Amino acid sequence: MRDGEHFETDDILNLAHLARLDLSATDAVAYQSQLEQIVGFFDQLRDLTLSANPVALANVVETAALRPDSVAKSAAIDEILANAPVREGDCFSVPRIIDAT
Repeated sequence: MRDGEHFETDDILNLAHLARLDLSATDAVAYQSQLEQIVGFFDQLRDLTLSANPVALANVVETAALRPDSVAKSAAIDEILANAPVREGDCFSVPRIIDAT
């Protein structure tokens, strides 16, 4: 992280809540330093100047490997939904997790 920036325990607990994780305050303290290290590594990567190093750019793939685009028959709806825990007609039914307020 940048100098002077740190995650607080409340930040970690809030992230855990958003990710629907049950995290204790003790675990949050342990993850706090680990998360700061991870973000610090990304800061180091962001600060690299790759344009001055042609060897670093030599391994960059210019084009993505694409498969040919072809028409294929898809599976039947009943086969696709056979293992669905809850089904509504021809759709998966999932619980609402975000309030519409």
